Amino acid sequence: MTSQMIKIAAALTSFIFLAGCSGKAPVQHKRGQAFFNKVLNPGEKFDRAEQEMPNLKVLTSNQRYKMSYALFDNGKFYYQVHNLGNGTGTWSFQNGSIHLLAPRNFFDLELNLAAAAEQGEGMAFQFLDRFGNNVVKVEFRDKPL
Repeated sequence: MTSQMIKIAAALTSFIFLAGCSGKAPVQHKRGQAFFNKVLNPGEKFDRAEQEMPNLKVLTSNQRYKMSYALFDNGKFYYQVHNLGNGTGTWSFQNGSIHLLAPRNFFDLELNLAAAAEQGEGMAFQFLDRFGNNVVKVEFRDKPL
């Protein structure tokens, strides 16, 4: 095998791996936009999100994927994800869920916030990664720490 073929094979392998780390997961339980209003923070707090996390409404998960997200009513969000770090992105209401997108250097962080069940107030993050479709239930913290 020539060095050119090795480079092409490595590039294809990297592309396939990274392609699996982003993308839209299918939304199981769709709700109207009003269902998600309770998790939104005022947009004017976005610029200080990192410092204000203890005082913001936050969606968290302490399961396999440890993550915290603060969504703002100006269509932006701030995140802290274990092993990925902190960052920002934008969200929009699409087809019964909130679609979150944060461009990153190697792959885009892309997931949906959806109802966890047909009934009730529970929510879950739905996303695709290299292991396939994931659903991670989240806790909603609406009071300061």
